[in-house]
Amino acid sequence: MEDHQFDPESDSLSFPDDSVVGILDDPEGASSAVDALLAAGVPRDGIQVLCCDSGARRLDPSGERHGVLGQLQRIIQHFGDKEIGHVQRQAAELQAGKFLIAAPAEDDEESRRVADILKANGGHFINRYTSWTVEQLEE
Repeated sequence: MEDHQFDPESDSLSFPDDSVVGILDDPEGASSAVDALLAAGVPRDGIQVLCCDSGARRLDPSGERHGVLGQLQRIIQHFGDKEIGHVQRQAAELQAGKFLIAAPAEDDEESRRVADILKANGGHFINRYTSWTVEQLEE
């Protein structure tokens, strides 16, 4: 897989506002999805790819890896919305050897375009995250 903004040891990945996140099962699908996102005009520095245990550690579902503030963020998510369940599921998928791809999508049209690209390349559990909502686009 070509280098596509994959940095498993950098700081944690919280769900960026205005993004679409999906799971892909294999490196070929993940690589094809990233290539298709780039071809569709998504900026390279906006695409994040995580995999394996290192990706799950970066998601840090408990917040423990990132101290008191990280733990506080996860506690708030438990009370505020279903995002924490998403983080836990995504971490489990990463630990099973799958790939997570996150790409920016500021409006409905961009969200649908990114989701369609991920789905066309084998993506599932595709969700849109905004400041105030989590929208499931594909199970």
